[in-house]
Amino acid sequence: MSDLQQKADKFIQTAPYFEIIRAHGHLYSTGSYFLNTMTWPDIDMQLCLDKDRDAKETIAALASSFIKTKGIKKLQYIDFLSYPRPPMTEGHCLCMTAFDENFQNFWKNDLWILPFSEIQENQEFMNHLKEQMTPEHHALIMAFKYEWTTLYGRPPKMASYYLYQAVILENLQERQKIETYLRSKNVKI
Repeated sequence: MSDLQQKADKFIQTAPYFEIIRAHGHLYSTGSYFLNTMTWPDIDMQLCLDKDRDAKETIAALASSFIKTKGIKKLQYIDFLSYPRPPMTEGHCLCMTAFDENFQNFWKNDLWILPFSEIQENQEFMNHLKEQMTPEHHALIMAFKYEWTTLYGRPPKMASYYLYQAVILENLQERQKIETYLRSKNVKI
């Protein structure tokens, strides 16, 4: 487990934001945090709301709570449900930049509010990637992600998502083939 992954674990366990979120439903982790492939402080989560909760009302309540909580630098709501932008998930996204005193840095947190069926589909996909990922796959993925993080401060948009597929599902190993695959998915590298 990387140092960044350990810091993310501690942040999730100690920061008040996650208890605020869990009061509204079941919280699932996804992306690089779930797959243990973090190279920059970014945590992706999905929230399945408790029965009879409205997504927009929940987002308003969360935003209000977060704004009142110490350490929030930025808060942004994006309605990808009414205004889809493929390949992004169609749902409600609340993005939050929060300071972590233990880390002495900010975390970018993306919270997606989605129907359970979509969360279940994502969790099955993430579990499949995790189960299929060999140590060699992990090392290759991390090499790309560290390179991008060094060059750009973070991996390009959607690059990690398609990198997992290229390396784990397509079993590509050569840089040129991986980059060709990523470009075929409109990843700008």
